[in-house]
Amino acid sequence: MLTIDEAFAGGVCRCQHCGTIQTVPTAAKGNDGLVGGSITGQSLGGSKVMVPKQQSSGTGLDDLADIVASSGLAGSGLTSRRLSRTPATPGAGAAAQKPKLMPMIVGGAAMGVVVVAAIAYFATRGDATAGAGGDVVTAVDGDGGASAAAAVRGPAFAGVSLDGNNVIYVLDRGSGTREVFELMKLATLRSIGSLGNDRKFQVIFWDNTSDEMMFPETGPTYATAKKIEELRTFLDGAAAFGATDAGPALAKAYAQSPDTVVLATGKGPDLNDEFIAGVDAARKGANIRTHTFSLGEGGSDALKSIAEKTNAQYQHLTPRQLDAFTR
Repeated sequence: MLTIDEAFAGGVCRCQHCGTIQTVPTAAKGNDGLVGGSITGQSLGGSKVMVPKQQSSGTGLDDLADIVASSGLAGSGLTSRRLSRTPATPGAGAAAQKPKLMPMIVGGAAMGVVVVAAIAYFATRGDATAGAGGDVVTAVDGDGGASAAAAVRGPAFAGVSLDGNNVIYVLDRGSGTREVFELMKLATLRSIGSLGNDRKFQVIFWDNTSDEMMFPETGPTYATAKKIEELRTFLDGAAAFGATDAGPALAKAYAQSPDTVVLATGKGPDLNDEFIAGVDAARKGANIRTHTFSLGEGGSDALKSIAEKTNAQYQHLTPRQLDAFTR
């Protein structure tokens, strides 16, 4: 049973059990009997008015606001601006949301473009040791700068493009190159991997009075995946020690009339005019492009002169820079 002071007859009250707003019937004034069927609620004291059990009309907040307003209980906390708000016209809510949704749509589209661009970049970047012949190799500042300066596509050694179909690598294996020897071998593997299956290569080490080291021993071979793996095994057995002479290795290289020679050493600062003369003698006037690389902390005027004579490029690479070309 729900009872309320008869002064509220014709007004409204809230059920303390379910919270439903009930209209206090005027017909119940002074009547303690049942009105309009079953009654629910509890005794609130004083004169009593029987309140019939009602179900929510389902007419919305506006009906509720009208009931509260007509009850005289505006100060009871039952009224609210939200209850008396004028309903929006159809479609008005969707239109209001458009300005808020626009930044989210634009942001999502921009993020999608970034993701697609990143996927395209990494999909085309590739691995230079795969032998595809079209990989990107990062070039560094020739003056020794640590930051990347350019990107080179296709056959390259340490950022320098390699022309032609036959490349021979003439590498120092003396004690002066020991600090960068492992990095030089890795950079060579990466370079040969960039040649592709349709180009030939050969690796010849400088003479250090020990056994002659070259791969393959029979002359240049195509840079297939199988040959690159065989070269990797060959290089694993190579070590840097003793004093070296580039003359015999250069003579063998130039005698095979390659398109390009890669000449690399870690003792560039120690080379002089006598070394330049030895290279000229081995070349015998042949116009074979010879790219030169001074590996380590010091540059080399002699190697730079050789590159200029053969219309080639010279690079001085610190160990950190050389390491970038092994990745």
